[in-house]
Amino acid sequence: EELLKEKRLFILDYKELRDLKQHENMYFYAPVMLVYKELLPNNESHLNVLGIQLSPDSDVVYTPDMEHKNRYHLAKLFVASADHQVHEFKWHLGLSHLGIEAIAISVHNCLSPGTPIRALLEPHFKDTIGINYTARQTLVAKEYPFTDHTFAIGTKQALKVVSDAWKEYDFFKFSFPEQLKARGFDEQKSDGLDNYYYRDDGFLLWNAIGEYTKDFVDHVYKTDQAVAENADIKKWADEVANVAKVPGFPAKIETKQLLAHVLQIIIWNASAFHSVVNFPQWTYLGFMPNRPNALYNVMPPEDGKDISPEYIEQCLPSKLLALFQVAFSWILSAPSDDVLADIHSLETVYPGGNEKFHKLLDEMTEKITARNKKLKEAGKAPYIFCLPKYVAMSVNI
Repeated sequence: EELLKEKRLFILDYKELRDLKQHENMYFYAPVMLVYKELLPNNESHLNVLGIQLSPDSDVVYTPDMEHKNRYHLAKLFVASADHQVHEFKWHLGLSHLGIEAIAISVHNCLSPGTPIRALLEPHFKDTIGINYTARQTLVAKEYPFTDHTFAIGTKQALKVVSDAWKEYDFFKFSFPEQLKARGFDEQKSDGLDNYYYRDDGFLLWNAIGEYTKDFVDHVYKTDQAVAENADIKKWADEVANVAKVPGFPAKIETKQLLAHVLQIIIWNASAFHSVVNFPQWTYLGFMPNRPNALYNVMPPEDGKDISPEYIEQCLPSKLLALFQVAFSWILSAPSDDVLADIHSLETVYPGGNEKFHKLLDEMTEKITARNKKLKEAGKAPYIFCLPKYVAMSVNI
């Protein structure tokens, strides 16, 4: 009650895995984990684990101070693996890679070549169709998909996670600020959580992109009527909403404000959103026990005894599968050749807007770099994934 009152209690609920079945010889749970904001000396704080419940119908809670330390360690491994399944299939493949594909195709189909709005958007779809095609032929292929033998939930259930994500998706509700708000976080930091750099850096970039798209719309379309009567915009909005059926996308875009906001969400999703779920993969997956693709045994029934380190080792993937995970995460995290810091979409259409956007990116880069320098000096990990020089323009890896 004290933690709740002080807004220091947080929950991780992997409900996406709750109705799935065990796959082959791999095991997973749909855990719930409570974490709390632990107050430290010098007015500092960090998140710490309060307790782990591996499934909603279990009455066993694993805690850091429990007697059987190895059971607690194994419970953390199952949470890490569950987090990995949801991250890769719901957020990365589903809402990032596949989510932007329909928009990319509609821009190609409906916006005339050479028009300002197509010039604005086109760089944010570079290589997206190609990388998604490759994923369909390998990771989630109809025959011999990689993920079927390397991820705990298997390919069919992974695609169910993707499908379920789209059933609850809404174009506006899943924008950056609305997604954070739905989880209890906002730009004003009313959540009380310190050092949440995705939130802090994300709003710097989100707002910069918002100014960028607003300036563009104000320059190209002088009135709401000009937007409402634009044939390309009419055709484009109708295709995304009614042909591609992207949930929540407006079938009509008739004001400058709405158009700027739609463009802001698209550019964020195609660049920053994908980058922050893709490029940290080497950091998190490069050491396999930190985020195992799968575990190969269950949590043993409670018998009043602890489990051995050897048992935990037997739960981890083989050396070959571990090498696959490490190598694949390294490949996926390779820096992009096309980053936001180098974008010049509006250089000919609206040079002033292009110059202002780069000034905003430079200002946020300076702010984040200064913060990261202090983190390094304190022996802490910097957060680099919203820096414009690391944010890919498009979903291209």
